Amino acid sequence: MSEEEFDSAATAVQALAENADRLGLTWGMRPATVQDYNIETNKALAIYDGDEESISMVSLAGPLLPNFRVMAMQVPPAGNFIVSTLGVPKVGELVIRLRTTGTQSIADAGAGEFVQFQAVEHNLYGVGFSTGENTKYMPPVPGYYMFNGRAVWTANAVSRRGAFININGTTATPGTVGGQSLQAPATGSCQIQAMGTVFLNGDTDYVGLRVLQNSGAPLTLATTDGGSVLEGFYAGAFRPRGQ
Repeated sequence: MSEEEFDSAATAVQALAENADRLGLTWGMRPATVQDYNIETNKALAIYDGDEESISMVSLAGPLLPNFRVMAMQVPPAGNFIVSTLGVPKVGELVIRLRTTGTQSIADAGAGEFVQFQAVEHNLYGVGFSTGENTKYMPPVPGYYMFNGRAVWTANAVSRRGAFININGTTATPGTVGGQSLQAPATGSCQIQAMGTVFLNGDTDYVGLRVLQNSGAPLTLATTDGGSVLEGFYAGAFRPRGQ
């Protein structure tokens, strides 16, 4: 090979190396944002950071939701695979645990009132709850969440007590996710559990623990037995088939 031919070949190899990424010849991993997901095909439309157009990507990280941040791998010649999510908890992971440290008087009858929480025992996201709005929890990541609440009432044997998981401040169906109403015990404090799973949009949806009682007079939520509690677990980005 002549010196001229060698220089020409070296220039071509250098140009190929410099443009390998643009030509889709190299593997790479980049962050991206999901725009849509089809559970039937397990494919998402997502856009790589810095790009202007979304492309189809196969999810290796399970079901996804729009606006999920993900890491995706580019595999030549045209494969794109989502390998992990960013900032999304594991399914079943505890994301919030709130507890009351003070008493709260609840009026007799009516639609009930929402429990005011003072202590944050766990907050995975670090946001979504504030003492200024201490009846609400608003997770910043969309998905399904399972909530478990407990209301502790002072001793009063008259009539019934209730506790319910409600979304967005509603006090009736369909905003009531789950709960129960029970006859108060003859003696001692009364504990009522509430449980339910609900989809929250990660933007405006929030959850609260609604309680009600009809003892005939105002009745206090107590701090005994650990006080009232609300805890939530991330249940995943599930979507009905066909959506």
